[in-house]
Amino acid sequence: MRRVVLVASSILVPAALSFVLGSSQAAARLTAGHPFTMALTYTETNKGTDVGQTSTGIEGKGTISMRTSGLPAGVPATTFTKGGTYVVRYDIDSAGTYHGTMVVTVPLGSICLVGVVKFGKYDPTAGTGFPPTSGTFTSAGGTGLGSRLFVTGLFKATKVTGAENTLLKVSFTGTSKVALASPKAPSRACTSVAKLART
Repeated sequence: MRRVVLVASSILVPAALSFVLGSSQAAARLTAGHPFTMALTYTETNKGTDVGQTSTGIEGKGTISMRTSGLPAGVPATTFTKGGTYVVRYDIDSAGTYHGTMVVTVPLGSICLVGVVKFGKYDPTAGTGFPPTSGTFTSAGGTGLGSRLFVTGLFKATKVTGAENTLLKVSFTGTSKVALASPKAPSRACTSVAKLART
């Protein structure tokens, strides 16, 4: 099973994503939800395995950048606006929902994001050329500054061009929350995905 749009990472589910922080100190520093715009490119590097109406182990890579406001003190906006590179691994369930893990690398470190992407019914009269695409993401550890970032967000795709087997370009809008807390190492799943950057 394959859909036209990939959003990593991890990605607007109708209900808001609840964000669990690692400490009360982090909760005190959590910023209110702020709007953002994000752009990414994506190229599929591994088609994964199809079993019936599901697919597992699909992998890809690309570039990503984001513009947002309301970042906590100590997090330079250029960390996001200059962007970085990422690798991702995801599965597609029988309902066509994507479940993925993305590792984003920027000069100040890396951050792992896990997320879900859902697709609505395609309406050819809407003029977008793709089905309604929305999702959620939350952080799962990282390295450098990324290890101290706790992030959660909701988003929807606004523009899609290209093809996933060559170069897909996707633009998003959404809201995100960011907090600084004690460093958190990436999860085992995140470490596994990060290794894709070396291949």
